Amino acid sequence: MNGADLIAAILQREGVEVLPAFPHSDLIEAAAKIGIRPIIVRQERQALHIADGYTRATGGRRNCVSTVQYGPGSENAAGGVAQCFADNSPVLHIPGG
Repeated sequence: MNGADLIAAILQREGVEVLPAFPHSDLIEAAAKIGIRPIIVRQERQALHIADGYTRATGGRRNCVSTVQYGPGSENAAGGVAQCFADNSPVLHIPGG
């Protein structure tokens, strides 16, 4: 078991059902192995928008987690993180690396 498998197991215990993600992150495969559905996006900010929308659609009862690649991917996701923060959306963002 590596770190990605451990994080995926914790997310599953917390009730996470979907994982909006931009490749490359080891967490994507680890989550898919245990039944968390990855949603692959074309731009990093979209992963956070999906996570935000999912959380809002469930009335905040279900938290959503997103992941992107490290480095430039994390920088591209900064706008989405700022939007979630400004709107008080309970979204967890896990940059890869």
